[in-house]
Amino acid sequence: MGKSEITYVILFLIIATSTYFFLVEKNDEKTEGQLTTDTVLVSSRPSFEAATDTTPTLEPVKEDIAPGMALVLLKVDSLEYQDDTVAKLVGSVQEVIGYGPATPNIIRGKTQSFDILGYLRADPEEDQKIQKGRSIKVLISEITRMDGLEKSGNWSKWQIKKILRDKEKK
Repeated sequence: MGKSEITYVILFLIIATSTYFFLVEKNDEKTEGQLTTDTVLVSSRPSFEAATDTTPTLEPVKEDIAPGMALVLLKVDSLEYQDDTVAKLVGSVQEVIGYGPATPNIIRGKTQSFDILGYLRADPEEDQKIQKGRSIKVLISEITRMDGLEKSGNWSKWQIKKILRDKEKK
């Protein structure tokens, strides 16, 4: 064999090897998305069957809720006023409709105080939706105090960000 024949054989082997690795890598990319961590392979026959994991998962929230916020159905028990405007709403959470990421748990049925003054100053007409004994669907967010005095005084842990819809009085 001459030098030119050896060169052609080496080039052929390089091209063949490159093509093989290219095709194997491309095939791996196609099958990579097919097997996930929640898939278990069960072999009762020579062929493989996929069985899904039976670990329960949370239902996805139907509405997008921002981090630190929750969508709740709130029954208005009483109102506290400041300068003829509702400043705080005292009520019980009847239902938690959904949580945003990093939102602390909300205890259903517990009577809590909700700061609403900032929301009503921005949209005073919403004051009409707030009546004692009514249930309202609201978007709330947690208030974090920087001074560490959460337990002192007449302070609310939650703030009403938006009133979404009235519910009929029961």
